[in-house]
Amino acid sequence: MKNKDTENLREELLQSEDVKTFLSVNKKEMNIPFLHEHILQMLKEKNISKSYLANNSGFERTYVYHILSGKKHPSRDKLVMMALSIKLAFAQMQRLLKYAGYRELYVRDPRDSILIYAVNKNLGVMDANSLLDGFGQQLLH
Repeated sequence: MKNKDTENLREELLQSEDVKTFLSVNKKEMNIPFLHEHILQMLKEKNISKSYLANNSGFERTYVYHILSGKKHPSRDKLVMMALSIKLAFAQMQRLLKYAGYRELYVRDPRDSILIYAVNKNLGVMDANSLLDGFGQQLLH
């Protein structure tokens, strides 16, 4: 059985007369996988191997495997680099950042605007860093 969409689940909660009943009825929906599990699921959905991510993210192979095993929690920049390397759509990248507990990319922030542009144009990490450098912004690291 497919999980309920988060937005629909939220609406159901807001319309519920009793939170206890809501939680009881939706017990199976109340699971939040760890970040590394979320990343692994995204890779699976996009049919991308761990080795592809390791080769295209700009990280050391062992660091990628530590992230994917849950031993390391990547920084915001590292998640952006991962998202760029596997060509996540903007909404997917925003969800990943939020899921990891980081601020989403914000268009009023010049550096973030450049990264949003890079995502929209399907640029890789090196091209995104070239753009950042051209505007005097801190590179992804």
